[in-house]
Amino acid sequence: MKNTQQFSQVDPNAYADRLIGDGVKPFQARKKGAVFARKAVPGETVEVYTEDGLLEAVETASEGMMVLMRAAENGSIYLNPSGLANKWLVSREVFESKYDTENIRMDGFVRPRGGLQTFIQCDRNISLLVPWGENGALIEQKVLCGGYLNITDRTDIYGIAAEEFEATYRRTDS
Repeated sequence: MKNTQQFSQVDPNAYADRLIGDGVKPFQARKKGAVFARKAVPGETVEVYTEDGLLEAVETASEGMMVLMRAAENGSIYLNPSGLANKWLVSREVFESKYDTENIRMDGFVRPRGGLQTFIQCDRNISLLVPWGENGALIEQKVLCGGYLNITDRTDIYGIAAEEFEATYRRTDS
């Protein structure tokens, strides 16, 4: 577990602008990784772990949210080397926009729609505040150096650990 790492809290927009000013080029990618999905129970908490065991965030479900769990290539739930599922919360609207909900299996397995998204790679360990707490409350999300920020919507920037990005996205411009 890497929970003893040091993180600098950043304003995600200012941090992305600094990276771009320093010559880091944003790039586009499409989601390729499938997930298992289920309705979240309001008030349910979800611990979000990265591939290497970092507790990235603790999210709390509100009404209408979905719990997503990364799927392995064989169609089962993916477990990281520590035996933990990579899971997180999203709103129903985000779920329906990013996943092929017309073809969801009975067990919740669903493939991504594949829309283009814009990312930039982090040059240090950072933390940012994201509205993933109960009823949209801000919570801290940690991103290790080498991870990515999704800057597609500058009003909704969030991080993705490097290992999860490589497993679930495909760059389109490299």
